[in-house]
Amino acid sequence: MAIVALAAIGYVSGSGKVPWIAFIVAILLFVFLQMGKSEMRDRYWAEADQGPVQPRAYPAFFAEWVSASLDELRAPESDIDEEKHSLIERASLMQLFLYEQILSGSVPFMYGDTYVIVPQLLIPRILLSRKADNP
Repeated sequence: MAIVALAAIGYVSGSGKVPWIAFIVAILLFVFLQMGKSEMRDRYWAEADQGPVQPRAYPAFFAEWVSASLDELRAPESDIDEEKHSLIERASLMQLFLYEQILSGSVPFMYGDTYVIVPQLLIPRILLSRKADNP
């Protein structure tokens, strides 16, 4: 989605026109694929790591994702209500994120003091006798 958003920003900036039809189609596609996202995560992020999807497997992967989204679309209403509740809970995390961002602005930073010891770490123990005392 980020790549599509960046491409859209570039297109609008360059042409001065807003492609409303393309935007609506992209949003509908993302909403549709979002519906099957949890099932795809269960399949591909399980404990048995299958590794990344190879480019030659993209058509089958997206066909499977569309099938999962269609299954979710046909699911009974009770299952959909749980997912809507989950989306509302995830959206509420934005408030916590912004609150943490505000708080981190008031915390003084170290301004690189944590990196002062790095040059000493690069010197072998044979050349730096102090280093041998602190294993």
